[in-house]
Amino acid sequence: MISSLNHHISLLKLRIHPAYLDYITEGKLPDQAPSDSDWCSPKLQRTRWFDLFDVEDRTEAMRGIWGVMSYLMRADTNDHDGIAANQ
Repeated sequence: MISSLNHHISLLKLRIHPAYLDYITEGKLPDQAPSDSDWCSPKLQRTRWFDLFDVEDRTEAMRGIWGVMSYLMRADTNDHDGIAANQ
């Protein structure tokens, strides 16, 4: 996610454990507690604020955005229940 404030942007990453996601969406607690003790705590990471008026910050922010886009456009090698990239 990209957060913006006036002429500044920051990139955010949110990680949620699959067991916690099941609990939120379906209301099911896992049969056994996951080995990760923080499984029920989403983790949010944020980059520093990049000033889009500064050439160096703008370049670094674009590298971050390009990295996110390249990750999202990667080839999907896992066949998720028949919903592969061949559609």
